[in-house]
Amino acid sequence: MSQILMKELKKLFPELKIILALSAREFTETNLDFDVVFSTIPLSTTKKQYIITPNMSNQRKVELRYRVLNDLGISKLDSKVDDVIDVLKNYISSSEITKLREKIRLALVDTDEIGVNKSLPNLMYYIDKDAIILKNEFISWSEAIDLSTKPLMNKHKITQGYVDILKKDTDTPTNYSFLGKSMAIPHSKPENGVYSDGIGFLVSRKGILFPGGRVIHLVVPIAVLEGKKHYKAINQLAKIATNEKVIKKFLKADSTEDVYSILASYVESGDDKK
Repeated sequence: MSQILMKELKKLFPELKIILALSAREFTETNLDFDVVFSTIPLSTTKKQYIITPNMSNQRKVELRYRVLNDLGISKLDSKVDDVIDVLKNYISSSEITKLREKIRLALVDTDEIGVNKSLPNLMYYIDKDAIILKNEFISWSEAIDLSTKPLMNKHKITQGYVDILKKDTDTPTNYSFLGKSMAIPHSKPENGVYSDGIGFLVSRKGILFPGGRVIHLVVPIAVLEGKKHYKAINQLAKIATNEKVIKKFLKADSTEDVYSILASYVESGDDKK
């Protein structure tokens, strides 16, 4: 997720040098010199700080770009907006100009270059029908990882060693492998035991208590070989994780086939772009 955010920030702010991604703990220990901090959670710092999310809409990205560049005093956007306003003020009323200002600002930013690359494979490329698991009874977080990774193991996409590392990493107070409030995404480096790309998808009607106190309903282990190929799929997962309506649909599903159908419909209909 940090790689996705880094990629999006570099596209969004070509004027800035995005240095690197750090965990919250690493940030408190760093001695690096920097001017601006982008974070998914508030951090203790005297520097300018902007809270971002993995699934920002294009309009939210445009607003962020405007605010950051304006705060840093390097934005030229307002001058362009003023140029357009100068042309329009002789033809429309001042009240209409006020309403149009934000729309003009949005129109002047090339939002097509901001989104995740459309040519990358979507989430359904990584999830097979037999990778869907639906549980009605209470299970532990360790059982959830075993169950959700079993289809990947059966197809020789990952090794038992990879599963062991996922469980070890999850059982720590510094584990950040979560999206939204209800989704866990256990993952590790491909060299730890990934043979081919694959994503598991476990839905639990009963909340699963994870280390650190999080209650999770969706456990989605991720195994990918190539660093950038899965950006679009992960971004779609992030949008699912913050969409309460689709999560409720998963929890009310009658079968694994229904879960797969809901997932495929959401992704392929373009709902993930909203």
